[in-house]
Amino acid sequence: MNTPLPPKPEPPYPGECCESGCTQCVYTVYDEALERWREALKQASAAATPEAPEPDPAPG
Repeated sequence: MNTPLPPKPEPPYPGECCESGCTQCVYTVYDEALERWREALKQASAAATPEAPEPDPAPG
């Protein structure tokens, strides 16, 4: 089953930041969204990658 990947967040437009040091700056919100997106990609990649089988023990 293929899980659709979330779209990559769009960066803020030039001039969208008011440069007043807001706690919810558009760049902070974007960085957080980008981190969640990257984590979702990692999880999707891990889910899509089958685990390697255990190697057979050496005869002996």
